[in-house]
Order: sequence, then C-alpha cells, then structure tokens
Amino acid sequence: MNKGFKVFTFLLCASLALMFFSCKSTPKVDDVEEVVEVVEEEASDKNAFSELENVHAKIEAARKEAIKNEADSLYPESFQFVDAEYEAHKMFTKTKIVAAEHIASAQRVLNRYEALNFSALATKAKKRVDGFQFKSYDEAAYALGVEKLSEAEKGYLADFDTETQRTVAEEAYFAFRSILNKAFKDLATTKRQELIALRAEVDAIKAGAADKAGYNSAMLVFTAGEANFAEGEYEDAYSEYLDAHDALSELYERVLEKRAAALRAMEEAREKSEAVDKFALEADEIAPLENEDGNEE
Repeated sequence: MNKGFKVFTFLLCASLALMFFSCKSTPKVDDVEEVVEVVEEEASDKNAFSELENVHAKIEAARKEAIKNEADSLYPESFQFVDAEYEAHKMFTKTKIVAAEHIASAQRVLNRYEALNFSALATKAKKRVDGFQFKSYDEAAYALGVEKLSEAEKGYLADFDTETQRTVAEEAYFAFRSILNKAFKDLATTKRQELIALRAEVDAIKAGAADKAGYNSAMLVFTAGEANFAEGEYEDAYSEYLDAHDALSELYERVLEKRAAALRAMEEAREKSEAVDKFALEADEIAPLENEDGNEE
C-alpha cells in the first residue's frame, strides 16, 4: 500500500466522521434539565432512605434499652401503646417513597422509647432514694423528680409532644440520680476518712509485714475506690471503701490476735523458766550439790 493511498484513506475516514456528528441533533435544554432533576431526586431519595434506616436502628436500640431497664414491666400499658405506634409507623413508611414525614414519624417513635427508658430509670432511682431514706439530702430535687415523672407518665396515652415527653422523663431521672450521687458522696467521704485512720493503725502494728497478701489486697480495693471517687462514681467508691475497711479491720484483728498469742506464749515460757529456777533454788536449799572435792558448797 503506497503512501498516497494511506493519505486518501485517512482523509476519507475523517470526512465520514465529520458528516456523522454534524447530522446528529443538539439536545434540548429542557431535556438536560429533566435528566438533572431525575438524578437529584434519586440522590435525595437515597439520602432520605439512609437517614430513615439510621433512625430505625436507633429505635431498635432504644427499645432494647427500655426493656433492659424494665420499662415493659413498669409501664406495660404505655409500652404496648408505643409498640403499636411503632408498628403503625412501619406501615406508614411502606405507603410511598421515603420523605421528610416518614423521618419525623420515626423520630417520634424514638422519642417515645427513650422517654419510656428514662421513666423506668427514674422510677427505679426514686425507689432507691425512698428505700435508703435519702430524700432529706435534697428535698427540692426530690419534688422536681416526682413532678417531672408524673408529667412524663401522662404523655404516653395522650396527644403529647414526644420530644417534650422525653425531656421531662430525662429530667426526672437526673433529679433522683442527683440525690443518690449527693448521698453516696457524703457516705463515701465519711467512710474514706475512717479507712485512712484505720490504715494508720494497721501500719502502726506493721500488719502489712505480718500479712503482706491480705494488706495488698485491701489496698487494691482502696485504690479502686479512690479512682471511682475522682471520677464522680460515688456509689461504687463507697462500696469499695466499705470493702477495704472491712478487709483492713479483719486484718488488724487477726494480726493483733497473733501478737497476743505470741505474747501469751512468751509469758508462759517466762513463767515456766521462773518456776524452774525457783524449784532449782528450793532443791538446792534442801539438798545442796557437792563440789568436785566432795565438799558442800
């Protein structure tokens, strides 16, 4: 194939390509805008669906947490009401393409379950406050907790803003929880002071040397209490201070008993030694020993 034919072939292909593209019609502006709108709508639908799925996951987690904290047994009627509301929401989301109203519906259900959870926590916290007779630590907080808990409970079977319901239930829980924290902080502080004083007595008799394992074990519990106290976990701190105090008290008594037993043994040995010496002296007076020459001393 000569050079001239190659040039001719190239020019022919270029001409045909130019004719082909010139014959195609230019897309209309309206057609382009319509395509863009479809793409944007599909992206919006995907985002809304993803957001809805995220809220649904939170609902399932909130429901499990509420059951864990006994909301289904403490508030059986309200729990059934919210479950029914959840099922109605699921049916609603199947009616058409996911939109803002579906997400809002899911958020309302989420608020309901979280309100139930906080109501259950508040109820159990109040029961503990009453059982320990801690009300006097903060009577204003106690009154607030009772008020907010009652307000939250009324909202389950009524047309009540779910976000407000969740908020007041949370406030009720925090009110009772603050009383428990205040009370246990006071108890932990007192027990810590007692524990430090006891440790000084234990160290004075060198109980750590007498029972190193027992002493170190008690100190580990004390250290855990110190960490919890620093983190504001006063109930845990109080419990650990109590355990450490009991362990050191037992160690102190045990070491004292061992020392007393040792002293008794030493006293008995001394008394026996004195008795032997006295007996020997009396025997010598009655029958003196002879010296090596056969004479009496």
